[in-house]
Amino acid sequence: MAWLQETFGLTRPTEPEADEILPSGGKKYGARFVDWLEEFGSPDIDFDSWRKELGGS
Repeated sequence: MAWLQETFGLTRPTEPEADEILPSGGKKYGARFVDWLEEFGSPDIDFDSWRKELGGS
């Protein structure tokens, strides 16, 4: 958080801001994020269900 503030002047979003941002961001980038996360995550995690929730393949 300190780096974001110092580098970009950004602060943590409020709860209403997060509620507005997360659904569209999840739809746009979520599946790609899950693809990346799967490289480092546990094999016990059901990444396919996350992708489906985010509208990915």
